[in-house]
Parts: sequence; structure tokens; C-alpha cells
Amino acid sequence: ALARRRLGFASNKLDDLCARYGIDNSQRTKHGALHDAELLAEVKFAWLSMAADKKLSYEVTASELPAVLVGDPLRLRQVLSNLVNNAIKFTSSGSVCLDASAETTDTMARLSFSVIDTGIGINESARARIFEQFTQADCSTTRMFGGTGLGLSISRHLVREMGGEIDLLSTPGSGSRFSFCISLPLGNPSPVRTPGESGPQEVIVSEPVLV
Repeated sequence: ALARRRLGFASNKLDDLCARYGIDNSQRTKHGALHDAELLAEVKFAWLSMAADKKLSYEVTASELPAVLVGDPLRLRQVLSNLVNNAIKFTSSGSVCLDASAETTDTMARLSFSVIDTGIGINESARARIFEQFTQADCSTTRMFGGTGLGLSISRHLVREMGGEIDLLSTPGSGSRFSFCISLPLGNPSPVRTPGESGPQEVIVSEPVLV
């Protein structure tokens, strides 16, 4: 269990550094089909073991999400992974939840994401600087939980690159809620074809899921 946690932390730090490099290299940004249900399932699976090792309740809920959007799945996955990783890391007991919802028009979707935990929380003075690079709530947090202090800074930058802003609500000793909204164009679901057929086929649109 300890080895899995260390591997997860190391992998996330590497992703942080890669994302930081991507901030300065626009060629890293790839816009294409973004499948919400698949992305959320990947984020949930990535942190199941870490949450289970700490005996935390961990769930990912989604409602009213379009089947396909046009966006950057790598950046969105990085942000959600950073927030979920932090929530689990700083929660000793209780729960962590990633919630996603959307409001749609004919061509666009306004996506809302929240990561809510029952962890140690963040005091008011620390909230003012928590998104700065190499910053954690205080020195004792670094000694107890480790980490680079890059995740939240990178997450804020990536969310801003996608046209949003991260908000934080927190009560010391009770937990935190990190949330953000982004707007993305609706995509076209891929048609399902049977082998040997090349003509138009019925489009199968997935329903909103609970993962």
C-alpha cells in the first residue's frame, strides 16, 4: 500500500512538471474530442487505491453531461487529478467527492466541477497564497504530507487557459471545496458502423452516468 502511494505521488509530480512545461509550450495543447464519462472514470480509477488505503469514501458523480465535447482532455484530466490527489492526501478520515454537471445550449456546454473533502481545511491567511508556486498551507503541512507545492498553481493556470477560474471555500478542521467552470463547444458523437459497411449509421448517444 505504501509503495502504491509513493508511486502515485511520484507519477503526479512528474505530470505536474510536464504540465508546467506545457504552459510554456503551446504545441502541447491538443484540442479534440473530449468524452466526459471516460475522462471522469479514468480520474476515479487513478485514485481508488489511494483512497481505499486511507479508508476514505471516494466517489465521482456526474449529471447532465453531453456525450462529446471539443476541448483538451489532457489539461482537464491533469487539473481534476491534481485536485483529487490533494483532497485525498489532506483527508485523514471521511470522504472525497468529485462532482461534475453541465448546462447546455444548442452549441455549447458550461461545465462545472467541484472537488469536496472533509480534510484538514485551509485557514484564511493560507488561502490568499495557496495557488502560488511551491506553496502549501504551512511548513508543518509539508513535513506531514510532502508534495511539491506545484499542483494548485499549475491547476489554476491550466483552468485559466481553458477560460475559467478556480474558487476555494474552506474551513480549518472541516474540509475544502475547490471548484471551477469552463465552457466548451459540443462535439459530434462518432457514428457506430458494422463491419464492412461504409454508409451512414445510427448515432448512439450515451446517457449521463454515475461513475
